[in-house]
Amino acid sequence: MANKLLLIVLFAMASCNKNAPSAQKENSSTQQQAEDDAPASKASLASVTLSPPGQAAVTVQVELAQTEAERSRGLMFRKELPETQGMLFLFERPTRLRFWMKNTYLPLDMIFITDEYRVLGSVQYAEPLTTIPRRVEGLSQYVLEVNAGFVQKQGIVDGTQVRFNNVPGQPISKAASSDLSDSSALQLEPSSPDPLDGKFSLSQATAGLRNKKNVQAKIVTSLGTLSCKLFAGKTPNTVANFVGLARGLRPFWDPKLGSWQKGPYFDGTTFHRVIPGFMIQGGDIVGDGRGTPGYAIKDEMVEGLKHDKAGLLCMANRGPHTNGAQFFITDGAAPHLDQMNSFTIFGECEPLSLVAKIARVPQSGPPSNTPKQAVTIEHLSIE
Repeated sequence: MANKLLLIVLFAMASCNKNAPSAQKENSSTQQQAEDDAPASKASLASVTLSPPGQAAVTVQVELAQTEAERSRGLMFRKELPETQGMLFLFERPTRLRFWMKNTYLPLDMIFITDEYRVLGSVQYAEPLTTIPRRVEGLSQYVLEVNAGFVQKQGIVDGTQVRFNNVPGQPISKAASSDLSDSSALQLEPSSPDPLDGKFSLSQATAGLRNKKNVQAKIVTSLGTLSCKLFAGKTPNTVANFVGLARGLRPFWDPKLGSWQKGPYFDGTTFHRVIPGFMIQGGDIVGDGRGTPGYAIKDEMVEGLKHDKAGLLCMANRGPHTNGAQFFITDGAAPHLDQMNSFTIFGECEPLSLVAKIARVPQSGPPSNTPKQAVTIEHLSIE
């Protein structure tokens, strides 16, 4: 097998009570059921996030090529490939990989990734319908194929950090990792200060966006897509934090790696707590209510904004001025939250039918109200 892997010929590439949503310090953890070998219908759930230094992180939705047959077929004979989609080739161990474009109709970029989830190197603008072997020096275990021009446009360089989301068998998918259900495997509290010392502005968070006055969030979940208008003018600090984490611009404490990281924080997390008629809660990197980004931001209570209807996007916390990354979306009026005066309303989401659908999935009941089948945030983008 080892000798066979040294020369791999691929004809690839064409193609905790009901009264308040709390970010809990402690809670009974529920381990997300591990995925079986994913059929093609589940491929759209997988994605790869690349975090080039000094650039906004970018997430690519991927099809998976895990078996020899899937790797041999690859993207052959595809006539188009959406800009933010690609194919991820997975191998059993690091080796010297070579790819051919013999039956490929599209020019592609090939990103070679090590077993430590770093970019080893890339081949740009691989010409279609050619028999020249494409490779980089060194050992890699994964290859991401995307449209030609992606590497240059996104600023992908050697050493770029890579994260797999919802890729079966890969331990670094934040929501699916069984390690995250074991407190002994996590370092929940930062061992070093926040690199930004709590300072992160709305202008930093929205850098590069075309429309900075009407910022929108799109939350792609395993049950559908939510579109959220963010109240940047009324709650600038909360929106800056949310947008910065979503775009991979705001550093956060990764409890598994035990270090400050950058990357799309919400991708691969879940709605870990759902209560029909009240709210759906998500944004926890740990997945059980204990997770934080390693820092806290203050409340932004705005006169006139009340928890008086469904669809309101709000911060979850453990008390006044303990906001981090966890958020909730109301599934009805919750006037008792206004009396507590510590749950910032920073946006509004639709369709309400999807909020209601998520709120009513089968769940464990009090106190955790955890969905029995994970409702995953596949990607959270800012527009």
